[in-house]
Amino acid sequence: MRFGDHIVRFNLGGIPAVGNTSTGSIVGLTKEGSSLCDVMFTRNVTEAEVPINCAELVDYFREHEFFEESELKEGHRVRSAYLHVSNRCNLSCVGCYSKDDARNVESDPSLHQLKHAMAVLAELGVEQLVISGGEPFMRSDLPDVARAAKDCGVNRVAVLTNGLLCTPERLTSLVGIVDILSISFDGTSADAPAYIRGEQRFDALIGAIVNAKAAGVHVHILPTLHASNVDDASAYVALAEQLGTTVGFSLLSGSRENLGDLYPSDTCLAHLADVMCSLGQTVDDDVVFNGTRGGLSACAGCGAGKVSVSMAADGSVYPCHMLHYPEFRLGNAYANSADQIREELADFCLPTVDELDSCKDCDKRYLCGGGCRARAFIRYGRMGKKDPYCTFYQHLLYTAVDEFINEQY
Repeated sequence: MRFGDHIVRFNLGGIPAVGNTSTGSIVGLTKEGSSLCDVMFTRNVTEAEVPINCAELVDYFREHEFFEESELKEGHRVRSAYLHVSNRCNLSCVGCYSKDDARNVESDPSLHQLKHAMAVLAELGVEQLVISGGEPFMRSDLPDVARAAKDCGVNRVAVLTNGLLCTPERLTSLVGIVDILSISFDGTSADAPAYIRGEQRFDALIGAIVNAKAAGVHVHILPTLHASNVDDASAYVALAEQLGTTVGFSLLSGSRENLGDLYPSDTCLAHLADVMCSLGQTVDDDVVFNGTRGGLSACAGCGAGKVSVSMAADGSVYPCHMLHYPEFRLGNAYANSADQIREELADFCLPTVDELDSCKDCDKRYLCGGGCRARAFIRYGRMGKKDPYCTFYQHLLYTAVDEFINEQY
């Protein structure tokens, strides 16, 4: 028994720990367990060499794929994907991650093209699919798109929408084929400022939620947090409880030049971490399926292009939905086979947290994986720079580590 290359060692508030960067599993160690792990990092250990009081620990390692023989050998396997089915949108939001020169100019892909793309994504291993845009409800055949995803073997399908085109008739057509309708929010009441959309559409969104629930579609509200609305997070949680929906938060990303006063300072990010901890929430760029998140997990990178991908409306495949840039293009899902795209993905490598000068000496690096490479690229034009929102993760992790230690010991 010897640890694989996917196992890392670090400290949790002074307690030695090991983590599996493939599965996220983390184990706090006793003195004897720590000594055993020292050996497992350097050579094979036989069953006879395992101290009696470490037998349960070794069983855990075996069950949770810590050893060399447990490393995935099935090739590149992507778990989730964004599928942008249109570049058309009825809004023009500040900081929209998918807005480009083709917005409301480029024609929608055909259903035939999308079916081929979804078959390719499913063959790559995609189990969770987020249908996005533009605005996906701009397509009259949205139910056919979602149904085709399920027919390809995708387990869970979400639709990410601005909520303005969610009529009762259109929502009813999604029942049984869309698992989650994720509606973006920009304000907690009808008289709240609309920082991102420019015009408040709160009543229309409430109507969309009422319609969706009446149709039997699960609703998830997805507010985007920024420098001007951090203290609204608790109101969003209360709103979700009142409406009977789940809630998740994204963090507005983009350049300072584009976001202006909405760009969060380090002080704001530290406050955001405190707010999220008090609510038992966090922010993420892909919370459509997860709602709330908690606890700690081990990682050495952000997973873009490894466990997730994003397909633009023109069929281009990218590492994630925030990296739709020509230099990161990994083939075309309309024209290429799964094997061809798999080869591109296998050759694509983002810097790991140990390769980032700003992170390699941080004792929390295997808990955040270096944050978001897309945000670093957008801010600095380079993948190897520090995530500009690092302060948020640092403050959030201090609390999470304390909670982990209290639970374990």
